[in-house]
Amino acid sequence: MQIEPSKDGAGLDPAPSLALQPSADFAEFRRLWQIDAETLGRLARLRPIIDATLDALDENFYEPLFQEEPIRLLMRDPAVRARAINGMAAHWRALLSGELTNETLLRAVLVGRRHMELGVSELHLLVASQHLLSRIISAILDAAVDEPAEAIETVVRMIRLSVSISMKSQADAAGRAASTEEVRRQTDRLRDDLRALENFAYVDALTGLFNRRHFDQSLAAAIAHALRHGEPLCLVMADIDRFKQVNDVHGHLAGDMVLKALGGAMTKLVRRDDILVRFGGEEFAMILPATMIEEATLCAERMRQAVDSLSVPINEQAPIHVTLSLGVASFVWDETTESLIAAADAALYRAKQLGRNRVEVRPEPQINRPSPPRSRRASRHRA
Repeated sequence: MQIEPSKDGAGLDPAPSLALQPSADFAEFRRLWQIDAETLGRLARLRPIIDATLDALDENFYEPLFQEEPIRLLMRDPAVRARAINGMAAHWRALLSGELTNETLLRAVLVGRRHMELGVSELHLLVASQHLLSRIISAILDAAVDEPAEAIETVVRMIRLSVSISMKSQADAAGRAASTEEVRRQTDRLRDDLRALENFAYVDALTGLFNRRHFDQSLAAAIAHALRHGEPLCLVMADIDRFKQVNDVHGHLAGDMVLKALGGAMTKLVRRDDILVRFGGEEFAMILPATMIEEATLCAERMRQAVDSLSVPINEQAPIHVTLSLGVASFVWDETTESLIAAADAALYRAKQLGRNRVEVRPEPQINRPSPPRSRRASRHRA
């Protein structure tokens, strides 16, 4: 990759007048990250979300990217700072527009060259990419797009394309031999970190369970599967009894320890296909695919018993003991995700009213619907 030296003293002009020539390496990088027409088409459909995310980036977003020397010193100049921000935003917008051109990829070459000129480490490219992707991933998930995992994976591949080209350019400019495959191995660090970001978007940081965002998507998918295949589906809602007293008496750190302990205890009781989430606060939910109401009730009772027998040690204090109230509802064929959640919640509320530390089941609605399907896994024991 050959590129003319920067004419800008700061080395950060986002749109330099350069004698740029497309490199055959671009085709190799495209093959490496599997950038094809389908990829670009998916990006084009995501463009409103990505553009809105880029438009919303503010000083709080860019500030952490400008802390490494000598970038921090350069960013004291408002004009240089403005050019840098505009250049970064323009490159990201073009990269993720769904209309990938050689000019956009040459900007990635320029980024690597400027990093070399300024003496900025390659790690800065990875940090900036992770910072941006965390925002885009959150925006994609919040928008509830179809096939969010594929959407995120598409954006990740495009970012890795740009980063790998920049890292190759930086190595070339520094006189280091770096093959495309070597750059790919280096960007594997980015892949691993991005997977962690994706997990972060779906996982509750305190308990390690799935979070509400994952629950919403999973329940909708489970209902669609149940309708398509004629299989039963149940939902369990659970709430720690008098949890506010734990926080008031022992403190919020102790409350966090209780939540983590309960999450671990309940995880041991779910099957591979079951989905256990922290619904919010001290409330949990469990989606049970291919499960009849009788099985779901037994599962909820085992959960209740496991929590009732649990003692959570808190430093030198006496162990904390809590109980769990649970509500169970089976999916019926004319209801929505909202009505199923409301039904399980109503059963949970009834368990609270009847004394707590118990399981209650939503009475099955009397409606015209097909005969209840049989569970594919009725013979499997929940342990």
